[in-house]
This record gives sequence, C-alpha cells and structure tokens, in this order.
Amino acid sequence: MSPQKPKNQPFHHRLDSLLEAVAPCWAGEALIARRYLGGEHRTVARDVQWIGFQIFKEHTGGGVYGGPGETVATILRSAALRASGITLATPAEDINKVLGDLQFAVDELRHMTQFIRLYTLAGGDAHRSIESLGKLDNAGRLAALRHESRSTPIGHTAVELSEGGGLGLHFGMQEHFRLSPPSAPADRELARLTDVILADETHHMQARFRSILDLEDSDSTWQSLENQLVAICAQKLRERNEQFSFPLSEEELRQLPGDRSLGRQYMEAHLGFLQGMP
Repeated sequence: MSPQKPKNQPFHHRLDSLLEAVAPCWAGEALIARRYLGGEHRTVARDVQWIGFQIFKEHTGGGVYGGPGETVATILRSAALRASGITLATPAEDINKVLGDLQFAVDELRHMTQFIRLYTLAGGDAHRSIESLGKLDNAGRLAALRHESRSTPIGHTAVELSEGGGLGLHFGMQEHFRLSPPSAPADRELARLTDVILADETHHMQARFRSILDLEDSDSTWQSLENQLVAICAQKLRERNEQFSFPLSEEELRQLPGDRSLGRQYMEAHLGFLQGMP
C-alpha cells in the first residue's frame, strides 16, 4: 500500500511556487537595506528621509490598510466601534476578527511611534506633518496599484500578501547589524526596532498566508494571484529603492524580480516560518 499523501500537500506545492515567484522582490528589499547601511551611499539627510517615509508608511499602510484615506487610526476607530457592539450572542469569529484588527493596528501604531523616536534621534524636523513625509513618486504608483487590485477577490488577496517585502527590508538590516554591530545611538535604536518589527510582522504574515488555505485549487486562480502579487512587489521594490535614495540601479531593478536563484536563497534563509505552516 502506498503511503497516504498529506491532506495539505497541494496547498504547500502551490505556496512554494508562489513564494519562489515573489521571493526575488523581497530579497531585493533586503539587498537595499544592506547596501544602504553598509556603503558610502548613506548620509544623515538620507537617514532622515527614509525614516520619515517609514513613519508615513506605518501611518497609512501604502494601500494595504484599505482604500484611500484609510490609516492606522481609522482601523483602530472601526475596531473599537465594533468592540462596543459585542454582546453575549456575538459569534466567536466576529470577536476574533475585532481582536485581530485591534492587535494589528496596535502593532502598526507602536511601530510608527518607535520610528518617530528614531526620526528624532536622526535629527528630523518634528514640526513637519506625517503626510508631508510620504511624497515619493513610486509610493503613489504603489498605492494606486494596490487600490486598483483590491477591486477583485484575488487582487485583494495579493495586496494583503504583498507586505512581505517589509520583512525583506528588516531581514537585510538585521543581517547588516549582525556583521557590523551598531555603535551610534540611532543605529542601536534601529537594530533594536528591527528585531521588534520582525517578530510582529512574522506573525502578521503567518495570519495573512493562512487566509489562503481555502483558496480555490485551480491553476488559473493561483497564476492570477502570482501575477498580481509579483507586480505589486516589483513596484514596492521601486518604492523602497526611492525611499533609500536609489542604492540600486535601474538595471538591477529590472533584473531582480526574475532572479529565482536569489529568491531561493532568501526562501531558505528567511521563509521557513511560512513553508512550515499546517
């Protein structure tokens, strides 16, 4: 008698294929972090720029939190309103959704305030508005792409999964500080914050990827998800490159999304927590 195949084997095959397609973009974000922190490209003014933009990203979500105008504050407000309506008859799944949204928003708000502290340490102007920190051309393109993609169920799923690139950035920073321990106060704070964010965002990514366990097991569905996710993450890579004052060349930006070898290295080093999901 042949051994029985695990019930979730088709899902894991689909998941591995999806991760292999998008991992080069996430590896590219890690490369941006390492190159910026470890090279001559870095300046105090550029530190203030990228940290300021990250505050804006944590506040607005860059199209991940919802439609235009959605922020971490509106997520908290909505979840608090739904929490006020909980009764003894409220289904457990509804309560869990409220709790999940509250936890997610609290995590993002904490990240935002921690980046504000880092912004101060780096010498940023505290009198600027958060909205003024987000004026990057590629950020506008990314937000527009995400808003457009949200109009279909598969596109909405792609938007939810596309935040994996943030893990790439922080894995790259973690790798840099492991090789070059920080000494300046701002760098020590950044290294500490990187570890905190990786712990939080790993949990967020697991929750998002669990949401596709019940995705239709068809080639067309998963190919559509892959195409849209890679398109979003390729644009996100361009946003990240602009955020850090263009440490990667245009040629590298064109080649990275198709570099499956680099992607597999990134998967082996950092994505075991997704590949091992039940």
